[in-house]
Amino acid sequence: MKRLITSILLVGGLLAGCGEDSSSEPQNEPTNEPTQNDEKGKDEKDSKSDSLATSDSLSTADSITLFKKDKFTLITAHSKWTEASILEVNSALDLTGREFMVKAECDSCDFLFKNLKLQSPYALLKVENRTSNTVPEMSFIDLSRIDTAYVNLLTLFESKRILKLMKDGLPADSAERKAQQEVLSDLLGETFDIKLSNQISRNDKDSLTQNIVKAFSIGNIYYHTGLESLFEETGKWEKDSLKLIFADYAARFFGYLYNNEEPKPERKIGSRIYGLIYGFGICDSKNIDSVKVNADSSSENFKEAFLCSEEYGWHIPSIYFSNTYGWEPGYDGEIRPGNADDFFSYAYDSIQGKWISPSIQNGIACVTSILGKVIITSDSLVGFYSMPYRICEDLGYQLFWNTATKEQYYSQGIDCDSAYTRRPSLIDSTVQVLCYEGKYTVIMPTEPDEPKEETLLDKEAKLISCGEDEESFHKGQIDTTIYYYCYKGDVAVANEFDMIMGHGCHAEHKGYYTYQNSIYNCNGFSWRFASDSLVTGTVKDERDGTVYGTIGIGDQIWLSENMNLAIDSSWCPEDSLANCNNFGRLYRWDVILGENAQVDNICPEGFRIPTNEEFEKLEKFGKTWFKNKRDTQIFQTNNFRPGEDLLGFSLYLAGSRNLNGNYNGWRSSTNLCSQDHSDADSTAYVYRLSSDNSGDFILTKQKQYLSCSVRCIKD
Repeated sequence: MKRLITSILLVGGLLAGCGEDSSSEPQNEPTNEPTQNDEKGKDEKDSKSDSLATSDSLSTADSITLFKKDKFTLITAHSKWTEASILEVNSALDLTGREFMVKAECDSCDFLFKNLKLQSPYALLKVENRTSNTVPEMSFIDLSRIDTAYVNLLTLFESKRILKLMKDGLPADSAERKAQQEVLSDLLGETFDIKLSNQISRNDKDSLTQNIVKAFSIGNIYYHTGLESLFEETGKWEKDSLKLIFADYAARFFGYLYNNEEPKPERKIGSRIYGLIYGFGICDSKNIDSVKVNADSSSENFKEAFLCSEEYGWHIPSIYFSNTYGWEPGYDGEIRPGNADDFFSYAYDSIQGKWISPSIQNGIACVTSILGKVIITSDSLVGFYSMPYRICEDLGYQLFWNTATKEQYYSQGIDCDSAYTRRPSLIDSTVQVLCYEGKYTVIMPTEPDEPKEETLLDKEAKLISCGEDEESFHKGQIDTTIYYYCYKGDVAVANEFDMIMGHGCHAEHKGYYTYQNSIYNCNGFSWRFASDSLVTGTVKDERDGTVYGTIGIGDQIWLSENMNLAIDSSWCPEDSLANCNNFGRLYRWDVILGENAQVDNICPEGFRIPTNEEFEKLEKFGKTWFKNKRDTQIFQTNNFRPGEDLLGFSLYLAGSRNLNGNYNGWRSSTNLCSQDHSDADSTAYVYRLSSDNSGDFILTKQKQYLSCSVRCIKD
């Protein structure tokens, strides 16, 4: 056979040197034959020629025609600026450098090649737009078997792989099939019995074939070079940055649901591409309703949560779903940034029992429990377009901080329940609120005041004899439940702490005073809790030798540090031993408290875990002495130093741990264990402090199997 082919080649070569020219070079024949533009002295073809052949490396003299094709058609969507070329391949399966090019005559016209004379029946198709910076589409073609072809992303991926397989000994049809199945297996996870890729139209009648091609209609990838060589050597696309980009492009096309759109068959197939590349596997009947989170930090979909469904495959049902996936209930009004995109924030609404997309003003989320609350916004733009007051309202589609009036703000907590009343505002006592016929009117301090009615204090002062040098306390004569303080001729309602200390705070009483377990300061005008003179001490836990600081607060004595006794089901925050030393340990509530507790008392001898009532007393004490301060300022420390906060309680934001071993709220919140619990719903009470919301120290509930920090109180 080899001798026969050699003889034919020799004869062909001899004939090329004499008689009529039989090379692929055109003759002066009808214009439907291809033309080579590198032969000197020949007239150019008519500009209306159906096809134009160009050769970059082979001259007529050394070209050998072994295969002729009268007509070949390429069908593809394109613009009039598109060119299609056939790249000649020789018998050694190498590109010769000759190209036969056809320019588009109109948008989406078929490209028709005529009178092709090639060295072999094998070639590569190339389609490129002269006005775009996208890479050309390509396809391998065997002109001995087909008269028509299509191009798509599959043919581009397969093109050079087919030539490699043929060089390795596979016949052309087997190489085409194998390359196609390799690409499908790598990107879709399995092979499919479909047509060869260059025979698939976008509107193919076979639904599976059509949906696979549509799943690969990811146009963005054409802006990256080298696509034809990705599978060339091994038939596999090893995961690299470009493959991850391809997955992200596929997720853009098929991963997001918008406005409850209808399922599309190609969407589920397309979801396999990013599902496999992200490491999720194939979404099938074995993992319906399962959720996977993209852990690849190089992906544009890092931390996005994908749900597997029968209709859509791997998909993101909503931005809300992905951003809040895995969240446990928080405390009422708690605000968190989204998991995948921290541009979005969410708030927990305890009455609705879910995280909502909130309206936020001054760091406060509008949730159900504060509907009707009015605040003054800190929005810097407020002066340009509206009043500074905002009211939390239910608009039907969202809880929203809507524009409010001055009257709504200052009348909060005051019922307009009579024909005429006048009372100081509960928000600002210098502001007067008038109620008349169900309507509020606000009188600011700078506005003219009405004639003043005689108050109870005015009446009682007339009945109390208060000398110029006198300092004494008197029970009211009109209302005996009220006590009054007489000081040098003036009478005022007695302050409770004045009565405890036996006198008011005036210039002659300046100094520090000890009462119960705390020290207080009189500055000559008012009593203050002495944050600069805390009553501290220490206690040693004989079980492990740890020495804890203590702090006196009112009539209570607390540890000023979290417990750090190592037992089963206790953890260092974020699994860091250094965090244990600074923040103490996190304990499962049901391991240290309740009927099944595994320890008698987690606290040092003489101390125990507090009750809700004792926490409430602590919180009330702090708010009594620091009315205008946030609870984070009153109770929280940032640098592990007792006394950094106003009370010296030195509360650390150690976060919490769920059953899956995930840590939440690190350096943004903390839960302190309380003895109180409810067996009816297997919940335990904890006192929670968070820095990312209103900063309130509040009582909340959680499941008994969840964790909390331990702060002990003295018996």
